[in-house]
Amino acid sequence: MKRETRVIVKRNQVNKEDSRGQDGTTAVFLDHSRRLTREKRFSEAISVLGVVSKLCIELPMEAVKDLVESLIESYSSQASSVSVYTDPWSCVFCSGVLEDPVTIICGHSCCRRCFMRNFNNTCRKCKAKYEPPEEDPIDIEPYIKVNILISELVKKYWSRELEAIRLRGEGNRLYQRDAVSESVAKYTQAADLNTNDYLILGNRSMANHRMNKFTEALEDADKAIELKPDWSKSYFRKGQALSALHRYEEAVVVFFQCFMLEDTCSKALRLEIMKAMYKLITSKGSEMEDVLPAPTIRALVKFASQPNLESSHSHNSRSNRYTSDGESESSSVEEVNQEINLNQSKLLMTKNKRLVGVLTKIDQAVKAVAEAKYPKTQRDIDPAAVDKDDFDCALCFRMLWEPITTPCGHTYCKACLDRTLDHKLECPLCKSSIVGFQKSNTGVNEFIESTIKRMLPGEYSARQKVHEDELAEQIGNGTQIPVFVCTMSFPNVPCPLHVFEPRYRLMIRRVMENGTRQFGMCVGSSETGFSEYGTMLEIRDIQYFDDGRSVVDTVGGRRFKVLARGVKDGYNTATVEFLQDKPDEGEELEATKEQHAKIRAIAEKWFGKMEPQIKSGILGHYGDMPSLEPEYWRLASGPAWCWWVLAILPLDTLAQQQILSQTSLSKRLEALSRILGFMKRRGCF
Repeated sequence: MKRETRVIVKRNQVNKEDSRGQDGTTAVFLDHSRRLTREKRFSEAISVLGVVSKLCIELPMEAVKDLVESLIESYSSQASSVSVYTDPWSCVFCSGVLEDPVTIICGHSCCRRCFMRNFNNTCRKCKAKYEPPEEDPIDIEPYIKVNILISELVKKYWSRELEAIRLRGEGNRLYQRDAVSESVAKYTQAADLNTNDYLILGNRSMANHRMNKFTEALEDADKAIELKPDWSKSYFRKGQALSALHRYEEAVVVFFQCFMLEDTCSKALRLEIMKAMYKLITSKGSEMEDVLPAPTIRALVKFASQPNLESSHSHNSRSNRYTSDGESESSSVEEVNQEINLNQSKLLMTKNKRLVGVLTKIDQAVKAVAEAKYPKTQRDIDPAAVDKDDFDCALCFRMLWEPITTPCGHTYCKACLDRTLDHKLECPLCKSSIVGFQKSNTGVNEFIESTIKRMLPGEYSARQKVHEDELAEQIGNGTQIPVFVCTMSFPNVPCPLHVFEPRYRLMIRRVMENGTRQFGMCVGSSETGFSEYGTMLEIRDIQYFDDGRSVVDTVGGRRFKVLARGVKDGYNTATVEFLQDKPDEGEELEATKEQHAKIRAIAEKWFGKMEPQIKSGILGHYGDMPSLEPEYWRLASGPAWCWWVLAILPLDTLAQQQILSQTSLSKRLEALSRILGFMKRRGCF
């Protein structure tokens, strides 16, 4: 019974019976396929395309392109989440031995050739953006400086691998000159010298493919994937070989694996996917017969037999044209589409299991790549080749700590280089100008630091202990502080600073590195160097300039009395005793509160009658008068508004020092009352 209600349609049968209706029938199916693709119903869409490949002489490539583009888009979010592991001793772009190593500003290293080919200026490992060496030079290579220390270490540790790279380079040049067979010989020599270089195998696979040795090309690509399973180009070579061997189903799956491991889907990869998918659909369609319901065939024949039929893209513009039966063409298309949609979709999926199965395999392969835990192997280093003297800093002559590489290719301890740049903005060894380097946020050199940790663990631990001891010495015991000798500062009052002297640049950097973010501020003294009393300043923000200067935003904190003075690396230090108010109690406290209220009212009146221009300058520098704190009499330095008023009063430094040293709120209020009263008598307000 089933056999009677169905009509078996073969390609040659359609061609013989009604060659006129072929274009119209194809247009209906293609329109239906596009709609399914837009709705992400890929299984049904590819099944429809399989039918189209039988109903027409040649399947339009555009139909396959729509399907491929939509598939790529659907997997793009998963592709962006896949991370490729590269050990610290390999190029972040090609994952091979570093040839002419260049260190990026983030601290990761790469081959100079790979650096020049990376046009998006982004580190592949950490995704950090970096500035190109020059805006657009004619010859960029002279502007890219090789890391001198890493270059020497690579030659010591991997001389055999470098020789294999040299042979691979010769093979590449032969390949570019169309001497393909000679290039294969060079690649073979290189592979014999370094059996673990997947880049050599990938290049030989490409050359074998060019010579139509597709089986050998596939073998090399498989070996490359085995050595480096997260390297995308190996999958690309494998896909090309499979496609050349007419194994299109496997090729499509492998190409999507390649897409998952790439940052973006390149034009070459898109083209290969489309070609393989096109050949897959046409080959699978020609191998099978599609069983269509008889009503669908009648609808197709009716639609295809109409005169002046064009593709479904233009049938909407001819909606007023009618067939001989009095029905519009657009309604015929809708009827056919509806009949295909309702009666045929499940059947097409059933009868095109091999095509639908490809999508399942793609999905499985993509998930496998996205969820894969690739082995985090490390490049072999011969311990006998490691010499601790190779890692000495040229400035402090100790083992490098937090090694930083300059744009000219020299490497120093971060702290050593910063101290040098405080005095002169040039490389200490080659004298190259490195203006703006301190502002550049350069990362620690991963190659050098990782090598020290891995190969010299004892020396690294000893160097770390020295660094921690130095840091503890900088922090002190809480009463030993660095001192900035400049101007008066007060508790809770902003104090912006312009830092340009080398000694204070060093001091500011140290208090930031040790985490205290605090230092003392005193005024200068001709007798003792700096005043007896001062205020701690806390750094809130720093703005650096290319020449090393900085603007430091600070706010006053605790007051202190200097007990002893000292000097460290050019800047002043002091042993201090922190001051704290002695709170009043009982009747004295009530009297202080009453006195406080009167003096605050006078201060507000004085500030309110100030000239607008002067008032604007004060507000821009010190901000608004602080609001009154609850239980202000219990605070270590009393209410903040008193210090704000003291900062803007026209007093000499000696008078300000005397008020700063007071540990009684009532005595400070008395001093403010006398000053404001004197100004009122002089007609200031």
